[in-house]
Amino acid sequence: MAERTDQLSDRERLAAAFDELRSRGYAAPIEFAWEMCCSSCGCAELDRRGCDDRYVFWNVQMDDASFYGDHAVPLPEPMRDALRSDGVPEDDDEAIDAWMEAHAEQVNALFMVDRLAHGTLLNPLFLQWGGDKHLICSVLANHGLKAVKPATRHKTIEVRSVGQGL
Repeated sequence: MAERTDQLSDRERLAAAFDELRSRGYAAPIEFAWEMCCSSCGCAELDRRGCDDRYVFWNVQMDDASFYGDHAVPLPEPMRDALRSDGVPEDDDEAIDAWMEAHAEQVNALFMVDRLAHGTLLNPLFLQWGGDKHLICSVLANHGLKAVKPATRHKTIEVRSVGQGL
């Protein structure tokens, strides 16, 4: 029985589409959305992993702009609580950075939970890709997302929520 895409968040639809693309031989590392700062780092990591020319991913910068509406992603509330309980001033960026570095595992887990909670695309998501743009866009559409086929290989695939116009 097929999944009911009308009951899934956009992030869940993307995860399902990436699962299908992986089953078709694509490198589709969804974790790049919270691990890779930019497309250059994502491409370098694909090279390091020995991936061929069939891939699709997005990065932290795109995730922030697409799911949060801008590049200012707020600290998750549990992290703000932990900072307060440890006496770290909210307006001291250096102290916050030092605390985050000292608690990296906890910080990564909190951001991951927060990202999963933000599942609706507020702005278009632009995917880096290699391979068959028609197949990639078809898989995205089959999972309930609007995908715009790029005119050339040097353009990204634009993905929008079902509720967003093209």
